[in-house]
Amino acid sequence: GGTTSANHLDDYEEGTWTPLAAGSSGTAFTYAENQGHYVKVGNYVTAWFNLTNVAGSMSGHLRVKDLPFAANWMSGFNGEGIGSVVVNGFTGIEGKYVYVLINDASTTIYFYYQKNTNNDQFTIDANTKVGSGSDVRGCVHYYTGG
Repeated sequence: GGTTSANHLDDYEEGTWTPLAAGSSGTAFTYAENQGHYVKVGNYVTAWFNLTNVAGSMSGHLRVKDLPFAANWMSGFNGEGIGSVVVNGFTGIEGKYVYVLINDASTTIYFYYQKNTNNDQFTIDANTKVGSGSDVRGCVHYYTGG
C-alpha cells in the first residue's frame, strides 16, 4: 500500500520445509506424514507443520525442529513465537492449555502446557507419547528481523 517505495512489498516468499519431532535423547521418531509449509512476508514468518502417526521412543522436552528461518527478536524485546497447536496421543496434558515457544536465534519450536491456579509452566515430555498414533500439528508465527 501507499504511494512511496518504502511502502511497497518487496520481500515475499512461500515454500515447504521438513519438520522433525524430537526429544532430548532416544531413537529418532518416524512418521506417516511430516509436512511443512511457510509464508514469509518481510521479517514475519507463518509456518505450518503436520506430523502424523509419530512412532519411536524419545525422552526429554518435546520439540519440532528445523523451521525454515531462525527467530530473531528485536533488541530489548523478549519475544517468543506464538501459534496454535494440537498434540494428540500424549499423556498427562489432557484438558491443559498447550502452547509453543521459539527462542531467539532458534529454529526449534518447544511445547509446553500450563496447569494449577498459578498457570505454572511445564514441558511436554516426548516419552509421554502413546503408541504410534500420536500427532503433532499446528501453525506458528514469529519474527526474523532483529
